[in-house]
Amino acid sequence: MKRTPKEIYEYESRRIDEYEDKLKSLLDDLKLNPNVEETIWGLWNWYGHARAIKSKAYQDMKKIK
Repeated sequence: MKRTPKEIYEYESRRIDEYEDKLKSLLDDLKLNPNVEETIWGLWNWYGHARAIKSKAYQDMKKIK
């Protein structure tokens, strides 16, 4: 069964939330310097945005072919 874009979006949103919760828990347990923790969150967000941009570009490339 093929999922709708809305179903995929909701599924992936839940997965991202779960991973963010795990990362937050891990960082809390590690009790890192706040600057280090901020850097890790910055990398997490940057990576997510970069993946989304790459995915959108890939979808656009497939439409052109």
